[in-house]
Amino acid sequence: MINDTDVLKVDYSQLEELLKLGKWKEADEETAKVMLKAAKREKEGWLNIYKFKEFPCSNLQMIDQLWVKYSGGRFGFSVQREIYVEKCGGKLGEDYFMNVFEDGGVFNDFYDQVGWRENKEIIYSYNELTFDISAPRGHLPFAFRHCIRGEQPKSGCKRVYMGDNPRFYFSDFIPKIIACNI
Repeated sequence: MINDTDVLKVDYSQLEELLKLGKWKEADEETAKVMLKAAKREKEGWLNIYKFKEFPCSNLQMIDQLWVKYSGGRFGFSVQREIYVEKCGGKLGEDYFMNVFEDGGVFNDFYDQVGWRENKEIIYSYNELTFDISAPRGHLPFAFRHCIRGEQPKSGCKRVYMGDNPRFYFSDFIPKIIACNI
């Protein structure tokens, strides 16, 4: 089991430097790497939903704070949560799971808002993302999703099939950022 004292064992200096320099793609890839390190899953190169539930809140909070700070509030997990709830009407708490299996609705709205869907098609290719401060608010970080879904080996994540439905990613992510008070 992972605990919050492990936050001290992760070096965020490379992530912070990349964010300071506005190197968004490299920072996104570094985010996945530090998350794997924090979860003690570097060797495996991926997280499953059970390991993510144990992910230290202090690490998630640190990563979010860095993204929010250096993007001027445009990017970060807390920004994504805010968009999900305030702009898209996503629910938290017990009603949250009703959103997960809705056909379209809240998730399509969210993906549209953050630019993860174009022409009603979800973006699955990492290279189709916008790694620029002009990207839609909440567009980044993104690479971590591939640590769960396994599509993006360049981020430090090995290819692991976890299903094609991005809603499954969110079904575990939103409760965790709520639990971590992000």
